[in-house]
Amino acid sequence: MAFKFLQIGKANARIDELEAQLATITQERDQAKAALESNGAEISAAAEQLQTELNAVNNTITGLRASEAKAVKEAATAQAEVASLKEQLKAKDGEVKIKVAHQVQEEQAKLGQPSAPAVPASAKPAKEATGMARIVAAARADLQSGGYVPKR
Repeated sequence: MAFKFLQIGKANARIDELEAQLATITQERDQAKAALESNGAEISAAAEQLQTELNAVNNTITGLRASEAKAVKEAATAQAEVASLKEQLKAKDGEVKIKVAHQVQEEQAKLGQPSAPAVPASAKPAKEATGMARIVAAARADLQSGGYVPKR
């Protein structure tokens, strides 16, 4: 029977040791639970802030997409308008050159200077023509294009 008594003492020591470990583990569990609860509040606050920022960014993206669509539409309209104006300019190109030439001639006449005809870019003088001959030929062409008929 003495042996049973020794076994009970060892068992009681083991029980005390396990109870101490249980108390330590219980304390660590309680600390982890408290930390988790405090982190949960921080995490939910951060999640709410991130959701607010996400909503703001989504609103900004929506606004930018609307602005982009409007800008694309305006660009297409402007491009069509530019094409239309280019066609109008092509049609009026000759009129503008003639009008400017007449204005230059009027200004030169006001100043008392004789008008010097400009050599057109399309004019192809003969190879032997000198500078003066080219100007005379250009003047004749200018007069003829204006409807002038020389007296003979």
